[in-house]
Amino acid sequence: MLLRLVSGALHPFTQVGYRLEFGSDLLVATGIAQAAVHASQAFAYLPPDKFADASPTNGSHPVGKGRQPRSGPSVLSLLRQIYDSPKLTPVLPYDPDALFSKRVKDFMEGGTRLSELHHILGQFDPGSTPEALDDRAEELVFISTMLAFGTGKPHRKPRVDFFPMHLVTSSLFLPSYLKSTPNMEHKRALLRTFLQPWGSIIMVRGRPRVDAKLLMSYTDNPLPPNPPPPKPQPAALGGEAANPWLAIVADAIHAPESRTHKRFARFFTEQPGMAHWPRARS
Repeated sequence: MLLRLVSGALHPFTQVGYRLEFGSDLLVATGIAQAAVHASQAFAYLPPDKFADASPTNGSHPVGKGRQPRSGPSVLSLLRQIYDSPKLTPVLPYDPDALFSKRVKDFMEGGTRLSELHHILGQFDPGSTPEALDDRAEELVFISTMLAFGTGKPHRKPRVDFFPMHLVTSSLFLPSYLKSTPNMEHKRALLRTFLQPWGSIIMVRGRPRVDAKLLMSYTDNPLPPNPPPPKPQPAALGGEAANPWLAIVADAIHAPESRTHKRFARFFTEQPGMAHWPRARS
């Protein structure tokens, strides 16, 4: 069932994640229903108990600068291995019009690519403490975002691939899943299972390369287009009614006093059904 949860471009995983985030039991029912009608694709995934537990990182493994996982290679290191492996060379020439099912079939053909991907992903050790698991979830969100937004071409219109986009939207719920799962082994299995569609999507989409310079070249103050102001529908809001929230949110975001942001956030986090959200501190 866990494999079914991450099937279908992670839609069931995301659906249940919304319930964990917002407290709607109806979303659990719809999410489990989605998972139940998807194939488990167990033949394509490495069972969580086949992963190798690593020793805590103590200098014996080559590591780069900055934060490193408490045990085993980082997700970025696994991505580098995927890029560097000659066995994972995508099927060429690349057909931009091929259906997703055709790309999956090409990736699976012969079993060599699948076996190599299992070998690389099998090194992933989520850790065995809540702090280590939280760090791993953060890694997965980070690299999923890089894959979605950092794999375009310089001097061209920004491109967001449809399938890596699903990695971003689903990975955002990993903290909620970890918070809602009491058993440590279940938490570890969850992260190891999530990693596998992550790796498969990278391969099926032609092993897209992250261009960090391209990603960092985008402005950190993005602005939307300037559409005309929305007009409320009288039938929905009443004759003179209007929606004040867009202006309130926009004004609060740009408030010079940081406590304004926190008070505004607290208004939402203290609503019924959202009490599990992290509370803003004054």
